[in-house]
Amino acid sequence: GLYDELMVDDYAMDVEDVAYYYSSTLMSPVEITVNCSNKYQTIRNFGSSDAWDTDLLGRYWPEAKKNRLAELLFSKELDENGNPKGIGLSCWRFNIGSGSAEQGEDSKISKPSRRTECFLNPDGTYTWERQTGQLWFLRKAALEYGVEDLLGFMNSPPIYMTKHGYAYNEEKKWNYILAEDKYDDYALFAAEVVDHFDKEGIHFDYISPMNEPQYAWNDGEQEGSPATDQEIADVIKAMSSAFAAKQLTTQLTFAEAGSLSRSMSQIPKFWGSEQSAMKVAGLPNVSNIVSAHSYWDDTNAERMYNTRVKFREKLNTTNTDLEYFQSEYSLLDNGYTWGHPGSHGGNLREIECAMSLARMLHVDLVVANATGWHWWTTFAPANHYGESRFALIEAQTTKDLTDGFFSDTKLLYTLGQYSRFVRPGMKRVEAKRSDNLSVVDA
Repeated sequence: GLYDELMVDDYAMDVEDVAYYYSSTLMSPVEITVNCSNKYQTIRNFGSSDAWDTDLLGRYWPEAKKNRLAELLFSKELDENGNPKGIGLSCWRFNIGSGSAEQGEDSKISKPSRRTECFLNPDGTYTWERQTGQLWFLRKAALEYGVEDLLGFMNSPPIYMTKHGYAYNEEKKWNYILAEDKYDDYALFAAEVVDHFDKEGIHFDYISPMNEPQYAWNDGEQEGSPATDQEIADVIKAMSSAFAAKQLTTQLTFAEAGSLSRSMSQIPKFWGSEQSAMKVAGLPNVSNIVSAHSYWDDTNAERMYNTRVKFREKLNTTNTDLEYFQSEYSLLDNGYTWGHPGSHGGNLREIECAMSLARMLHVDLVVANATGWHWWTTFAPANHYGESRFALIEAQTTKDLTDGFFSDTKLLYTLGQYSRFVRPGMKRVEAKRSDNLSVVDA
């Protein structure tokens, strides 16, 4: 609380004192009425992403420390005192790489941690033990901890299929980097990856073939590419055909719009009732799950609420079977700072960052009816200029690449309040407050 809300006594109150103070001084308690007969969405999963630092940890860290990290993320067990050993993630997002790591500095991706290896070789053969560190965590998630859903995502097609041989928009102008004659090759690559890991006992429930295609991705900071809605649809059609040909059960989820506002214009094109060159609804392996990101629409309570009301309306008016995966969010920009007295970017404590995350989780689930919610990113080397707002676990690798140090942040436990206790298959039910506050005020 604020300082003027505190009262300090010079003695310790006993039980009767506390009861009297509570009944005589504090406001009337808020009563919550839960109506289990009024059900909303069925939860599929809560997840986090392995980009970009997971490969470094999984590749070089000692087994004991890696095992503890995996336990923190995936375990659903209790310790001897009845406390959770981990947050029990029910979805793990695996970044299927493009090959920029093999290029090294020639990739023109400025940060080595943001370059990825690729299972595909230039001659069309495959080397399946690339992305070694990521595979360590993927296998832990799938084979040891039984994480319910695995999602493979690509920021770029393999470099051998891009127009200029890079995993980002090196040409600078607005241009999808996949070569015009490589759509089927890209689809086959995705199908081969899914098929290979299926045979290993690691099943990708979902594949997402592009990320935030509204942006130019031309600065070399990371892999990525712009794409038009028609190009998105063409990729999905090619992958639908390739997945069906191999009789895969993996579903395609897309289009990973950078904000809900941007996603709303795409939904009728891909899933609407009218036939168009962009409609993909109903094709084999195409899910009814709209993946979009909660960035930018978080700058105040009214915008958080109103944007999600409109988004939900767009889903319902397009197709009542559509679901929403909030597939990427972290405390980006300064939207997360509102509501914290005297705050501005750079000075929030861990608990304040955690409360901002809790606020976003709540509104995405309760207003937008999200069935899946995914954090970005799991690991980062340190906090961001003093604020723990980007990583669930801050993990620093030693210079000799033989060891590392980590610290779990309060963001991990905030997400864990949902991921550990709200399990796949659970349904959200109605709850009402006795003080009748509006949703925005609440």
